[in-house]
Amino acid sequence: MTRITDEGRDPHRRAAETQRASRDRVHAGIDDEEYPIALKVLQRMIRDAGGDARQGA
Repeated sequence: MTRITDEGRDPHRRAAETQRASRDRVHAGIDDEEYPIALKVLQRMIRDAGGDARQGA
């Protein structure tokens, strides 16, 4: 099991808040049903352009 140290709690909280705000910003105007469809289309466009659209790649 991984545990966050006391000194790591604040940076972890800030990173989580930043990630949440970023996701909310790019998700704005796209409902939860459309979001996975939009991601699949964007991944296909990346592959068509010769890129690697795998998560974490």
